[in-house]
Amino acid sequence: MEENNIYENQNNENSSQNEVNDNVFSEETVTQGVQTSPYEEPDFTVITDYKPIEYAPTQAENKVSTGIKVFTVIMAAVVLITGSCVGGYLLGLHKYSKSYSKDNLAGLNLASKPPETDELTAAQVYEQVNKSVVGITAYGSDGAQSVASGVVFSEDGYIITNDHIYDEIAGAKFIVKTYNGEEFPASFVAGDIRSDLAVLKVDAKGFVPAVFGNDRELVIGENVVAIGRPNNIEENSITEGIISLTQRRVSTTSSYSMKMIQTSTPINPGNSGGALVNMYGQVIGITSSKISGEEYEGIGFAIPSGITKFIVESLIKNGYVADRARLGVSYQVINKVAMAVKKYPSTGILIVSVNSDSDLYGKVNVGDIITQVNGIDITSDGVILDQIEGAKPGDTLTFTVYTASGSYKTVQGKLLPDTGSSSYVKALIE
Repeated sequence: MEENNIYENQNNENSSQNEVNDNVFSEETVTQGVQTSPYEEPDFTVITDYKPIEYAPTQAENKVSTGIKVFTVIMAAVVLITGSCVGGYLLGLHKYSKSYSKDNLAGLNLASKPPETDELTAAQVYEQVNKSVVGITAYGSDGAQSVASGVVFSEDGYIITNDHIYDEIAGAKFIVKTYNGEEFPASFVAGDIRSDLAVLKVDAKGFVPAVFGNDRELVIGENVVAIGRPNNIEENSITEGIISLTQRRVSTTSSYSMKMIQTSTPINPGNSGGALVNMYGQVIGITSSKISGEEYEGIGFAIPSGITKFIVESLIKNGYVADRARLGVSYQVINKVAMAVKKYPSTGILIVSVNSDSDLYGKVNVGDIITQVNGIDITSDGVILDQIEGAKPGDTLTFTVYTASGSYKTVQGKLLPDTGSSSYVKALIE
């Protein structure tokens, strides 16, 4: 197992207070080839080479575009550290818990598993879902090309895929290939780096939209399949696996994390944006990333269907993500091991910087430790992220803070909107 590593957050968005000068631990980067990046994971686990599914280059272009390389470097590894302080940036994913609660599932039109119905065979699932999965070619005037997958969202041509598929393909244009070989030009609607979701639009009708199941009904060990267009093949393929974990918080970049579905289903280059499907023919996730390397096998991730529908509907309606919250604080995690080694008074998050637009600006200082949120002890940053993700912009959270001067205080912070941004670059930069 790797030695303990501490990674300081590198996010310097907006103006901030002075940075922490004394790192809690020294930085040691794990490298696999040219791909190097620090990531947070639960205690006592070391994971390397977490990365998005590398969408396959087309036959006309054998090299991976610069955008792919950049994104792969960013997403190259998920490294956990025994007894670590992990850098992060407190941006809630969205008001997932409230908008997607048990009492409000109808608003997302998520299908429940049919009661007292036997599972379909993989062949039957493929037959049912195949028409709702497309291949996507992204290309730019500079020659950059890539292929990926997509899921049909509506009869009039809205297509879901991943935001990373066109990363830095300047002025990217798209061709959508349907299950029966038809090809259509598609336009970019909107995308979101945070969730790695994007929407394309084909100016045509008659598409077969996928049925989205309720990912909250998933159970560990449940059979699932992935359907997509890997390796630039001419038709959709299918792979089988199980649900390994129904919710796993994964750090997708040095600043963001989100809850993903973990699956053993093989997910290959070109599967980005494809469908993870239960055995009732319901899409319960959008395939997006995996952990790869000699020591790892069968660790793939999909964006849950509830998150997907929430984000996609907002992107189509608004062109951005509405009702998603952020706090505006960069931090390092103090877990139980770090607390013992450095003799901190509590677990929590150590403030590295505070954005000037954050409601905590002037209320907390660099070096302070937030030990509780809404009365809940912060044993990992997942605790505070869960609270942010269950809220919306304008909501107020209550924090217990251990100050750098050695005293405790209680402060309140109002959450800011986080409308997000996309990797899409509209035109070539001269």
